[in-house]
Amino acid sequence: MKKDQIVELVKKKLDSRSKLGIGKYNTTLFDSPDGFYVFLNHLQEELFDASLYIEKLKQINSSGYSDNKSINDIKVNPEVLSVRKPLDAQGSWNCLSCGRLHSSYLSDCQVCGKK
Repeated sequence: MKKDQIVELVKKKLDSRSKLGIGKYNTTLFDSPDGFYVFLNHLQEELFDASLYIEKLKQINSSGYSDNKSINDIKVNPEVLSVRKPLDAQGSWNCLSCGRLHSSYLSDCQVCGKK
């Protein structure tokens, strides 16, 4: 019987995540004593994170990225991404040339070399 490689990959990731959780919490999800609302809150927090990832992917997509382009071919939408403007307290910034997010306001772009 032929196996779906995507399903097999997800199964491996789930197994790895389970082992990590058992090591961290010293229990399985099945045996966890946490109640309904604890799990509901965990789910809500995960969905908040998912919403953030969706928004980031929408920004990347609006910058002109497609699977048929290399990162160097991206034309950044300046309304979505800014150059050398701190995005948070740590001074993260997006390079207008390549669209990459950088963690240090003082560094040059490590992808295209722009300042």
